[in-house]
This record gives sequence, C-alpha cells and structure tokens, in this order.
Amino acid sequence: MGRTVVVARHGSSQALREFLDRFRRPAAVPAEVSDEVVRELGPVFEALDSLQQEAAVLQHEAECRRSDEQLTVATEIERRLAAGRESADRVRRAIVEEARRNTESEAAELRARARAEAGRLRERGRSRIPDLANSIVGCVLEDCR
Repeated sequence: MGRTVVVARHGSSQALREFLDRFRRPAAVPAEVSDEVVRELGPVFEALDSLQQEAAVLQHEAECRRSDEQLTVATEIERRLAAGRESADRVRRAIVEEARRNTESEAAELRARARAEAGRLRERGRSRIPDLANSIVGCVLEDCR
C-alpha cells in the first residue's frame, strides 16, 4: 500500500499527521510522515480495511438473518392466530348448538306440561258438566213451576 492510499484514506497528509499525533507520545510514533512510516502503517490500515469489510459483511448477514427470523416469527404468529380464530369459531358453534338443544329440550318439556295441564282442565271440565247440567235443568224446572 503506497503513501497515496494511506493519504487518500485520511484525506491528506495533514489529516494523517493529525491522526498520528494522537498516538505519538504513547506509541513513540515519529513526528514526520515519511515513506517509511507509510510503509510501516500500510499493513495496519490494510488490516483495518479488511476488518471493516468483514464487519460490514457480518452485519449484512446478521441483518438478513434477523429479517428472515422476523418473517418466520410473523408467519408463525399469523398461523397461530388463524388456528386460534378457527378454534374460537368451533367453540362458539358448539356453544350455540348446545344452547339450541337446551332451548329445544326446555320447549318440549313446557309443551308436554302444557298438554298435561290442558288435559287435566278438560277432564275437570267434563266431570263438572253433569253437575252443571243438573243445576241448569233444576233452575229451569223451578222457574217453570
């Protein structure tokens, strides 16, 4: 990697110099940016470039996996919601059917009791007819006398 690549990465020799100034004292980096420094640091910058590219690839792969997983989760949620709606519909239909059967059963019981009561009333009425008829005939006969 030549000086122009290192300089291009940082914009200018001045930018590279400022970048190196941050490390000068602790790392004993020479004050001048020379071809020797550029040759020395070139592999470091190349390694950094490689790491940045690798990080970008890993980030892209992670984003793709996340998107795939989100799609999988969304699909599973929709499947479970549909199954839940279907189950709720089945339960609702079963409850409605049971209520209908109970209502029909209660109605049949009411009809049976009503028929029985009507039969008792008819029988009671029939049993009273002779007494009523005698009473009426008696009244008519008494008025005639």
